[in-house]
Amino acid sequence: MNRRDFEKWLSNVQNIEAHGPTTESGSWLNQQIGGGYTFLDFINFLCSSFITKENPNGARFTVAGSNNDFTISPKNAGERFLTKLTITQHVGSGNLVNFEVKELEVFSGGNVGNLSLSNMVIGNLAIQNSGSFLIKESFIGTLTVSSRSIRDFQVEGGMILNIICPDPTVEGPFMGSVHFDKHVYFPRKSGALLKGPQPYRNMRSHMLKLENHPMAGLFNRLEQLVERENQSWFDRLLSKVYSILSNYGSTSLPLIYFFFLF
Repeated sequence: MNRRDFEKWLSNVQNIEAHGPTTESGSWLNQQIGGGYTFLDFINFLCSSFITKENPNGARFTVAGSNNDFTISPKNAGERFLTKLTITQHVGSGNLVNFEVKELEVFSGGNVGNLSLSNMVIGNLAIQNSGSFLIKESFIGTLTVSSRSIRDFQVEGGMILNIICPDPTVEGPFMGSVHFDKHVYFPRKSGALLKGPQPYRNMRSHMLKLENHPMAGLFNRLEQLVERENQSWFDRLLSKVYSILSNYGSTSLPLIYFFFLF
């Protein structure tokens, strides 16, 4: 999936609403006749309950209150969509693999677990008071994070089109290690989701508070690229030269080569 395909997917799911009730793990277990069912039985039921985008009824689930490790992945390759998935009070490790979800909420209420997301397509990912995250090759429309909501956060590949995070005057969302590898795509221009450079400015500020200079440099570059839209042609030219010579201040080697040559 490329950016154009992902933006088309976001447009297609924007108006999809589930008409059925939310299926919550605890209530589902209480409703089963005969007893003997476990949390992992609910996970197995959820993995069999994915649908297509054309049939969103009943595609809302809440995974709540368990110490168990779990993996959520659709059993039928042709049915891999959920309208909404909420994961709350998870203490064990969770793995979300290879499906599409319009809204994914993760909040722990004091009980903290870790989540791994692989090959996911997510319209909105909202994280509050949770644990550590490893996100691989996933496409995220908007990532929303609250103050002190994440321990460690690592993203490998994939795409994030917008970030909503606290402004620099309040506590940042991260409490541990943060790393976006070089293969993660971020928009360099404003668009349907990213309205300007402020999200990158906020992230840069929070990375500096953590003394995470590589990630502060990443978001500084992104901020400068988006800000070019409001500059004159001459300022854009100077910004382009600056980016080529120093990668927006993150490296001095090209400048050293330039002075030696001239």
